[in-house]
Amino acid sequence: MGAQRPLAWFKYAREFNYYPVVVTRDWPDSIQQKADIHRSSSSKETAFKICENGTIISVPYRSNLRDRIILKFGLSRFVMIRKTMTLLDSLISYLLPGFHNRYSIYSSAEAYIERNKVDIVIATGEPFIMFLYASRLSKKFNIPWIADYRDCWSQNYEVNFLGGLDALMARFVYSRIEKKVVQTSSIITTPALVFKETLSELFPKKRIEVVNNGYNPDEFVIVKGIQSDPGCFRIAFAGSLYPFQPLELFTSGFRQFLKRFVHPNVKVTFFGTSYHQEQSERLTNSISEISSYFEITERLNRAELFQRLREQHVLILFDNRKMISGKLYEYLGLERCILMVGDDNGPMSSIITESKSGVVCDTESEIANFLESAYNSFLSGDNLYNSSVSKLPYHRVSTVGSLISLADMVLQSQSLHSQQYN
Repeated sequence: MGAQRPLAWFKYAREFNYYPVVVTRDWPDSIQQKADIHRSSSSKETAFKICENGTIISVPYRSNLRDRIILKFGLSRFVMIRKTMTLLDSLISYLLPGFHNRYSIYSSAEAYIERNKVDIVIATGEPFIMFLYASRLSKKFNIPWIADYRDCWSQNYEVNFLGGLDALMARFVYSRIEKKVVQTSSIITTPALVFKETLSELFPKKRIEVVNNGYNPDEFVIVKGIQSDPGCFRIAFAGSLYPFQPLELFTSGFRQFLKRFVHPNVKVTFFGTSYHQEQSERLTNSISEISSYFEITERLNRAELFQRLREQHVLILFDNRKMISGKLYEYLGLERCILMVGDDNGPMSSIITESKSGVVCDTESEIANFLESAYNSFLSGDNLYNSSVSKLPYHRVSTVGSLISLADMVLQSQSLHSQQYN
């Protein structure tokens, strides 16, 4: 999901007279399990792909010792040893970046800029080591850079929610690194107002702008002809669950719904949730006596996932503590009724209400009442999707335009500064 944001920049920047060059890790063709991301790249050479939209530089990844332990023994063994290695690896990456296995991304970007004119660097995190790389490139080549936070770094909500050593490191170590590195950026961008408010505590004098995510209409052309399953009332959630999201609120409301019908013809699918073992087990424990109505799948590629989601009648979204989940925009593109479980009293609830794309339920009874009404509509053959849904403001092109406007402003500011200095 995180890749969809820079992918949009790559796809649409040319429409605003920018030529994007993306320097990225070479990822495996298929990532079914979490351990797959730790595999070394099949290629040993950096690959250059020149497209109409821009250039992609794919840098090979080499598994380190921690990665090899995960690949050999799985994610459930040697946990404390691996966490210690991850901690040391993370610290070394900032203190001695040349020894880190991601450093080849920096060196590839450096080599490209030495041979080509580059006006501005945008780093998106996490991984936040990319901010350090961007800062170094900015200093070496006198190029402004933008720090794009897809999530917070030392103030990451999930990390602080779980507590433990990671939260202590974030508070006392990474916050200092973050301040030093990001202070060199020209501007900070982020996809949610709550992130802007949080980051303002660390950078009170820094300009911070919200650049929303969105949906890419091109991705949904292939699913336009797919109808909701007429033979079964289908409900689905796609992607990762997080510990702070109100999963149990939905399962409790679903139990109430089941009591109102005799063996309702309904199936709830959690697509890709098995990817995170802890949250998959949490879901399994929450539905122990009603598991026959549920299905948990492995990860699917995006095209297959969108096809499966178009077959649904209702798509589940969980309260995300005022952070805007990227799947909200994809749900809008899929044109299916959205059930938001838990009211964030913030941006996601507002988008759903303003676009008339679904309902927001904050109690078990509200969830049960909505499901009862939706199921009756299904039995009657009525379409749950509201054809008056307004999606135009959430198109990726408009959000990329916002980012490019900020880049223009940064470059103009640098030009004026240079003129004054000269």
